[in-house]
Amino acid sequence: MSRPPADSSIPVAISMGDPSGIGAEVTAKALARLASPGRRAVRAAPRIIPYVFGDGPVLARALAEAGLELPFVRPGAPLPARGAAVAVSALPAR
Repeated sequence: MSRPPADSSIPVAISMGDPSGIGAEVTAKALARLASPGRRAVRAAPRIIPYVFGDGPVLARALAEAGLELPFVRPGAPLPARGAAVAVSALPAR
């Protein structure tokens, strides 16, 4: 398996887990540890672009409590190049 160049960025999809559990808080705290010191915007480690999927209100509260800012988008919308929270409240039935 080859490694990406050191200057490349890797998009990472993260599920916050059960909205009634602690997943949103754990996710937000993990992103806060990766964010650059002194910056509120989530720009995790230089090579990671986080895309967090989960319940919008729960995820928004957890990110705010961690002091982080991450743009929110709806499923199917274009993803911002620097990461985003994708507000998923229900999956469509097929």
